[in-house]
Amino acid sequence: MPPATIQELASRGTDLLAARDCTVLGPPRYDLVDPLFESQAYFRLLGPEPWSSVQVQRVLRPQLADLDSEHFPVASLRLSALFKEPDEPPQGLMLDLLRAMGFELEQRDVRFADQARRNAVLGLQGVGWRLLIDGVDSGWLSYFQRAASQVLEPVTLALSLDLERLALLQQRSLSLYDVDWAPGLSYGEARAAEEAELSKLFGGPAREDAEVEAHVDEVCRRAMELLDDGLILEAFVLAHEAVVGACRRGASLEEAAAAWQTRVGAVVDFCARRWLEERRRDGFPLSPDASRSGVIRRLGV
Repeated sequence: MPPATIQELASRGTDLLAARDCTVLGPPRYDLVDPLFESQAYFRLLGPEPWSSVQVQRVLRPQLADLDSEHFPVASLRLSALFKEPDEPPQGLMLDLLRAMGFELEQRDVRFADQARRNAVLGLQGVGWRLLIDGVDSGWLSYFQRAASQVLEPVTLALSLDLERLALLQQRSLSLYDVDWAPGLSYGEARAAEEAELSKLFGGPAREDAEVEAHVDEVCRRAMELLDDGLILEAFVLAHEAVVGACRRGASLEEAAAAWQTRVGAVVDFCARRWLEERRRDGFPLSPDASRSGVIRRLGV
């Protein structure tokens, strides 16, 4: 099988998961700072309703803005999926995906390295693995046990594959810009100009802490106003905007104890609880046994 283009990797992975009863979702409405910081993904972690979905996303990595975009793009194209109570072993599922994408695994060094995952803003905690192919970090698998300061029952399996790194490995290219995005179109031709702007947007010297805090305070205030009007999903979008804006000002996503992350996390928690309240009022329509769920009793919604 000839090396796959980025376009083919996305379609092959999506087709395999769709054949295994995953709902294929439309693309997010914005570039994500985390594959789960998106309403079609994050809120489905919560509550007792069954769910499985797959989505092609663009995930921002602002910390790479000052590096060589030819090898370290700021926006990474990902294939991401969620499974509540998955029916098959997660590592086997990941290997099936790689085979469907055209990888001859017998000729590759494929390893899974233990990795704990957390996101302070989203209140996410999980355990799982990083996927390493020929020593290259190419994706991850995680069982998430908490979100929005709440225990998840059932736990949800999430996976994310870096399509550009997979294409680099398959095509054995030394430069991402030379990788085939589609037949007759390289990654550089499709994305180089946009990557240059993203590097400029997120790169450069960090701003003063006071400027970051002022931005976050204003956006969080607007988000709470939207929540008061019952606009839960729009408030969640603004919570994401607060994080992106802080990154533009040089704030680090790694500083879990930062005050601005605590304030955005509070907005996310409010959104999650309001979303659960609405699902309960609707009778948790995807879960016929929701009224007897221990999740509802424990959360008190």
